[in-house]
Amino acid sequence: MYRLRVRCLALAVLVAGCGDNHGACDYAETDDTGNATAAESSGLVVGSGAQNVCGTVDSGHFDLATSTIDVDRFRVTTSTDGQVLVRIAGDPTAAILSRLAVSIFDTAPSPRLLADVALAGDHGAQLVELPAGDYDLAVRATAPGDLSGAIAYRVELVPAPPCAQATGPAYQEAAGNNDAIAIDLAKVPGVAMMDGVAEATGLVATANNTLHIAGTATADDHPDSYADRDSYAIRTDASANELIVRLDWADAAADLDFYLFDARTLATVAAGDLGAAGAQELRAFPVQPDTSYVLWVGSYKGTHAPATYDVTVCGTHFFH
Repeated sequence: MYRLRVRCLALAVLVAGCGDNHGACDYAETDDTGNATAAESSGLVVGSGAQNVCGTVDSGHFDLATSTIDVDRFRVTTSTDGQVLVRIAGDPTAAILSRLAVSIFDTAPSPRLLADVALAGDHGAQLVELPAGDYDLAVRATAPGDLSGAIAYRVELVPAPPCAQATGPAYQEAAGNNDAIAIDLAKVPGVAMMDGVAEATGLVATANNTLHIAGTATADDHPDSYADRDSYAIRTDASANELIVRLDWADAAADLDFYLFDARTLATVAAGDLGAAGAQELRAFPVQPDTSYVLWVGSYKGTHAPATYDVTVCGTHFFH
C-alpha cells in the first residue's frame, strides 16, 4: 500500500514557544506517548491572565484509518465561571497538515465535547463558555501521511477578553438599499448576492481599536430567512488578524444575527446566529490583515421588529 510521507523542510522543534509569540509557554508537553490517552496535568489555572500550553505534533503515531498523526492531551483548570478565548497556532510548517485543532472536553466519565477550535490561516480563535472546573484539551493533527519531523504548536486560554459594548460615536446606517446579501437557511448554498450595496463605512479595524455601527432591523417582507438585512463594508489593516464582534439590541423579543463575509469571494468568515431571541451575539475569530469584509446584520423572520442595534468590532493581533 502506498503511504504518503509529508516532508518538513528545515523544521526546528520549538518547545519553548512558536514563531513570534511574545510570551513564553506556561506549560510544555512532557509525555508524547502517554498523553494520547491520558491528559498530562499541566497545573495551569485560567483565572486572571492568559495561560499557554505548548507541544509538538510528533511522528510515529500515524493512524491510517483516521489520518491522525498525533493526539496530545492536557488538563487545565478554570477558577471562575465565564467565557474563555481559546486560540491555537502552529509553526508555518503546520500548513502541510489537513487539520490542526484543539478540542475541549469536561472530565466526566463519558467526556462531553464543549468546543473545537481549528487552525484557520495563521491561527484559530473561539470564545467558549466554561464554568469553573477541570477540562481536558485534546490537540489533534491530521494529514494524508505521517511526518518526517515535528511541528510545534501553542494553545492559549485568555479569561474574559475585553470587548465592551461601544458607547462613543457610531457609524449610522444610511437610508439607502444596503441589503446586498440574501441568506436563506433552506437552500444550499444559502448565501447569494442580491440587489443592494454594502454601505461604504470607511471603518478600518486595527490591532487595538474598536469600531461602532448603529442601525435598525425593520420588518420588511423578503422571500429568504430574514425580514431585514443590513450590509456594511469594513476593512482590516496590516496589524489586525483577529476580531471580536458583538451585536447588542434592547428588544429581548427580537432575534438578530450577524455574519462576516469575505468581500471578494462571499465566503463566510464568522457567524453570530444562535437561533433564539435574546439581547446579544458575540464571537471571536481569525481574519486576514489588509482585507475587505462585509459585516451583515439581519432580523430573523417572524420575530419582533423593528429593533435598533449596535455592533461593536474589537480588533486585535494574535502573535503566533
